[in-house]
Formats: sequence, C-alpha cells, structure tokens
Amino acid sequence: MKDARVARDRLGFVYMDIEGYETMACLGLTCLMAISVPLYIVFSPRDAHPQQSASFLRLLASYYHRCLVFEDQSAQLTPLSCVPVNRSGMRLLLIA
Repeated sequence: MKDARVARDRLGFVYMDIEGYETMACLGLTCLMAISVPLYIVFSPRDAHPQQSASFLRLLASYYHRCLVFEDQSAQLTPLSCVPVNRSGMRLLLIA
C-alpha cells in the first residue's frame, strides 16, 4: 500500500481469492486488519496442513472476533475459533 501510495483509511473492504496465498497476503495487511477493515476471503484449508490453517485462523482472530461463513446459499455468523479447518471453498467475511 505504501508503494502504491494508498492511504489505509481510503480502503473500506478487501476481497481476496488468491489460491492459497491468503496467509502471505494477510501478513502484508496487518495495518488494515488492525483497524478492522472487513476482509472477504475464499478459504480452502484442504490445500494446507490442518495446523497451518488453524494457525492462520488464530492470526485472523487476533484482529477479528467473528465472521460470516458463506456456504452454498447460506451464511452463518460464526466466531473465528469455530471455523472448521477441514472444509474447502468456504467464503469468509471477517468483521470486528
């Protein structure tokens, strides 16, 4: 964001579908996560080791307390600590 000269207060939402690189991207977005900018992530834990997925969710939970989990045609408000690490293709909207 600094390289692109985008002020963090100009972003109100981040959409991420980057085929397993979500962890790396989120590590670069901590300044946005610190101010609770909503993140929409396509999360496929089947591509990672379950412990890595759990660690990633713990990182997210240090910034966000809950999320909407979208599966098929439904959405459920869920604490990040309850997001399963054994289902693929979940869409998560992380909110404060």
